[in-house]
Amino acid sequence: MACRAALRSLSSFRPPRTFSSFDVRAMSTGTFRALIVEKADKKAPAVATVKDFPRSALPIYEADGDDAVTVSVTHSSLNYKDGLVITGKPGVVKDLVIVPGIDFAGTVLESKNPKFKPGDQVVHTGWGVGERRWGGMSTLASSRGKWLPPPPPR
Repeated sequence: MACRAALRSLSSFRPPRTFSSFDVRAMSTGTFRALIVEKADKKAPAVATVKDFPRSALPIYEADGDDAVTVSVTHSSLNYKDGLVITGKPGVVKDLVIVPGIDFAGTVLESKNPKFKPGDQVVHTGWGVGERRWGGMSTLASSRGKWLPPPPPR
């Protein structure tokens, strides 16, 4: 029942469509909204809820140095694996706390990778997003630049 309620609340969740509208919210409030799936322990049922988080809670993936890219998410699909995660089925999630969404598209807010600049449109899929790393069912996401396909020529 809790997962069904979370899916209903997610259906009314609409990320902002423009770079400027999210930029103002993120910079002025320092928060972002995400669907989060949490388990108290490996045997506990998953609980999915939509929550607001401080921007500092966003995991930054930059193990190889200055490669972090922060994205204002405008789109994420609901896929079979996401359904498994949200409903608490075993075998997909590798962590007790995860934001599902095995893909996302959006606009770069910040980048330490020289290939990406604020305002660039990006798409992310793979690399464990939504499984081992926080996924796209959020208004803000983080990635490593090397995990993103290069932007089209300007």
